[in-house]
Amino acid sequence: MISNWHEELINNLDNSPYNNEEYGQFRPLFDFVFSELKNVLADLQNSGDETDRTRYQKYEGILSDWYGYVHRINSRKETHFGYPVNLTKRSFLVNFFRVMESFEVIQSNFGDIQEISDIDVNEHTKLVGNNYAMDVKSLEWDIVRLIADNFGLPKQPRLVELLQNPGLCKDGYWGYVTSGGSESNLWGIIQGFAEYPNGILYFGEGAHYSIPKAAKDRNYQIISQTSADDDSIDVTSLLDTVRDNWLNFQKPAILVLTVGTTKYGSVDNVALIKKQLRELQIPHYLHIDAAFYGGIPKNQNMAPKIGSVDEWGYDSIAISTHKYIGYPAAKGVLVSVKKPCGKFVDYVGLNDNTVLGSRTVHAFSLRQQVMEVMEHSCPQEYIQNVNTFANMLDSAGIGFKQWVSGDCKGNIFVFKANKDVLEYQSVCKKWQLSEFIGKDNIHRFHVIIFPYHSKDKLCMLVDDLSKIVLT
Repeated sequence: MISNWHEELINNLDNSPYNNEEYGQFRPLFDFVFSELKNVLADLQNSGDETDRTRYQKYEGILSDWYGYVHRINSRKETHFGYPVNLTKRSFLVNFFRVMESFEVIQSNFGDIQEISDIDVNEHTKLVGNNYAMDVKSLEWDIVRLIADNFGLPKQPRLVELLQNPGLCKDGYWGYVTSGGSESNLWGIIQGFAEYPNGILYFGEGAHYSIPKAAKDRNYQIISQTSADDDSIDVTSLLDTVRDNWLNFQKPAILVLTVGTTKYGSVDNVALIKKQLRELQIPHYLHIDAAFYGGIPKNQNMAPKIGSVDEWGYDSIAISTHKYIGYPAAKGVLVSVKKPCGKFVDYVGLNDNTVLGSRTVHAFSLRQQVMEVMEHSCPQEYIQNVNTFANMLDSAGIGFKQWVSGDCKGNIFVFKANKDVLEYQSVCKKWQLSEFIGKDNIHRFHVIIFPYHSKDKLCMLVDDLSKIVLT
């Protein structure tokens, strides 16, 4: 039975983001793993102990469930179009690190990323931190550096170099790996109120649902979106409200602006808002939720870009590595332009300035995947399928809304839904499309295009969309 599973996993890879050649590089390892598994099950099955035989039956059921899960997920990858997860195949090295990290390698970091245990830098120098020596903070810091470099932030040295010479950190940045964009956004909001306890939090109607959740029990105001087909924040409404609250009540502004809104893929006009706030001399903290677009490499032609700190003037920014970067676990990266203060915790011997305190960092595989995406992506990778899909829709006469600014285009396509046709629900289920109701109460759904989508599937999707899009 186990042998059959083994062969099916290897021979039925057409529905997965891997190909046989790549997977074949792991075949000796999987031959060993499945052989060991068969031996364990055989020992339990043939044992004279009734408890062992009962355990064998349970294991068989569990493994059958596991195989069904793997088959189900793999069979649905090619029709995944409605949610922001990039399933572009990973390199052998990324997969190698993922496998090796599963073999009893601890992945837990806690406390400030720049505070580490004793490290022998060289034969003459020893750095003394807390007594916990199992962290992977040097690798976590490398991940933060890769993301910050993609934003054009000032170069920072590696962690050991930084600790050897703390002066190198002057005018630098800080950050850490989070559990995802929601935690990163919560960190930005907490930090904003730490700087301005009597401030007011502002965010748009199109902000991610984690923002109002994090705003609970805080002083906040939701600002209207630009239009029914564009959920970027209404700049005029925002600035009028912020100005009034400052002039009348001396309330500083804590802002969460979005680069790639959840439903429409719109981008808030960060540069203009920052410029106006500076001219009005209103104290403020600016956090950017770039969970989706922030993970797109800066070398990508016609892709949304993150402006420099000088241009956009943000205090902190968040991305999700499981979105455009496509890491297969929910993770995020928070980058702050300055290091926050933290409360010293004697038990761990570190300053606590993160949200959750302890965090899991798959350091080698995550760093490798971020590195490959940021440094080795083909410049046409982002836009190729985006333009192909748009041309297909135009040829089919299907109307859509797409965020466009100058030469830059979003990869989220929004459609008005004709829910009265019989095929509507089956098409949405088949292609895993995200449905929502617009500000004008019209039902909509969106399609998110990634480099891994094949032209054949794009063509099939367009054919089905022609049946359910409201003309």
